[in-house]
Amino acid sequence: MKVYNCFKDSKGYLVPKSAIIRNNHEIIEWLSSNKIQYFFNDKPNTLNLDKEYLCIGISHSWSGYIYTHASTISQEYIDQYLIDNPYIKLFGDDYEGFKKYMTWVSTLGPWFTKQLFKHV
Repeated sequence: MKVYNCFKDSKGYLVPKSAIIRNNHEIIEWLSSNKIQYFFNDKPNTLNLDKEYLCIGISHSWSGYIYTHASTISQEYIDQYLIDNPYIKLFGDDYEGFKKYMTWVSTLGPWFTKQLFKHV
């Protein structure tokens, strides 16, 4: 079974890739005020946002619910550690693609993350 923009973790859950986007004020506002705000609860506005990129880490709970965390990273860190990482989706300056991806992630739940359990 091939699933795009996702990976199967060591526990058998299907997890969307974490997202990296160039940091700017508009994307922070969008994350904080859009329908996906329950992911962040205004957290991006309280972060130290002094680096070039915003990384949205995506994970899951034991019951399969998706949750996220936000942090900033530098271009040097991306070049050194993340450029070929299969668990990261790099968006660069593609803000519309990032918004579409994060909106999709916000709709997922245990029905998605646990879908491979019946096949194991």
